[in-house]
Amino acid sequence: MTEEMLALALALALAKPSRAGARLGVSDVVADDALSPAQRAERGS
Repeated sequence: MTEEMLALALALALAKPSRAGARLGVSDVVADDALSPAQRAERGS
């Protein structure tokens, strides 16, 4: 199991006992500005 999968499993386990209807948001942010405009377009940003 990857580290990402373990983190998601832990987040879901912690959210389970909380209020019904609660939501879990996940985001992936890349803060490196080394990509060219063509590379950004290729990655969909």
